[in-house]
Amino acid sequence: MNVLSGLFVVLLSLGSAGQAIASESTDLDDIRRELAALVSRVAALEAENAALKLDNAAKSRPDDAMGAAAKALVLPAPGSDSWTDNIKLTGDFRYRYESLDVQDSVDRERNRLRTRIGLQAAVSDDLEVIVGLASGSVNPVSTNQSLSGAGSTKDMGLDLAYLQWSMSDLLTLRAGKFKNIWFKPEKSELLWDNDYNPEGFAVSYRSDEVFVHGALNWLESDTKKGQSFVIGLQGGLVRQLGGARVTAGLGYYELAIAGRGTFFDDEDYFGNSQTCSGNTAIPACGYHYDYEQFQVFAQAELNFGGAPVVLFAEQVQNLAIETADKGWAAGFRLGKAKRAGSWQFGYRYNHLEADAVFGLTSNSDFAGGGTDAKGHIFKGDWAVSEVWIVAVTLFSNEQDMTNGSRDYRRIQVDTQVKF
Repeated sequence: MNVLSGLFVVLLSLGSAGQAIASESTDLDDIRRELAALVSRVAALEAENAALKLDNAAKSRPDDAMGAAAKALVLPAPGSDSWTDNIKLTGDFRYRYESLDVQDSVDRERNRLRTRIGLQAAVSDDLEVIVGLASGSVNPVSTNQSLSGAGSTKDMGLDLAYLQWSMSDLLTLRAGKFKNIWFKPEKSELLWDNDYNPEGFAVSYRSDEVFVHGALNWLESDTKKGQSFVIGLQGGLVRQLGGARVTAGLGYYELAIAGRGTFFDDEDYFGNSQTCSGNTAIPACGYHYDYEQFQVFAQAELNFGGAPVVLFAEQVQNLAIETADKGWAAGFRLGKAKRAGSWQFGYRYNHLEADAVFGLTSNSDFAGGGTDAKGHIFKGDWAVSEVWIVAVTLFSNEQDMTNGSRDYRRIQVDTQVKF
């Protein structure tokens, strides 16, 4: 009830009171008492009405301080509902026991670990920045760290740092230190170790049935130290043939490095031929050849008895020379260790002559790393869960084929967790 309606009631009451005076000659004191009671009732109704308005206002919206705080809590970051929507963190941890038995050398055992952490930031719909840290030292083909030094702090370094621009749904440009773009049949490491992350520029075209990769990867970009790089081009086709998915293609990778020395602290040519000249006390050494690596590969994925099977073969030749210039690998994988309780078993045979490929980037575990070796690799994996794998790998190889060969045995027992 508002003030206007209250006054209207008062007027009606006054009219009724006047009629009563005229007709019934009511005592004036009684009229005054009734009028006073009526005014009190109107005042009480007005007070009740004001209280209801205040209560409704308090329920419908917080006070100014509470309102400002609430707005601050839900205020989105510019261009996004939440900055965490644009950031993705990944990583893995591996513990390894390793045993080495090399002819004419003392047997060796060691425990090693590897850990990697990656951050992927979506700057916009078509641009991403990826940064990764990994354990290990300066070795470009290993992120393992031996447990030693009485519990000393272990090294951690920049393993990835690049931008990735999706120029279209099929075309991608990368610049920086990125994951290797080259297709490797069943993760073959004949040319490229799985831990090798090149530096430079790369462009990739990929559809359901065709892929083409091109890259300029620096081995040394500083002109003061003598620029060197790998320039490569790879292409392939993917087809469904019967019950098998077949991938086949070619690759060419050129390194003009004849005459220059090694590329990081370890003075190791990883099986490649070298030439030394000048002062015999302090000889100037360098790679003897350039490398023009021509690659042919094929891979078939099918099912056998309800289990996934992968068959692969790969061949490479250094077109810059005519001796010790060939390499090849072939093998298979049965099963897939993906879900809890699943398993897989793989086998491959590698044959890699001394100058078939640039030894530094080849498999760092096979025959001790590098080229000039041949032999078998057996590997079994069992999935404890979707993110936890236990694996055993056996290398039975011959190294230093040029100088009569030495037996090389290596056993690795791994437990690896992804997160």
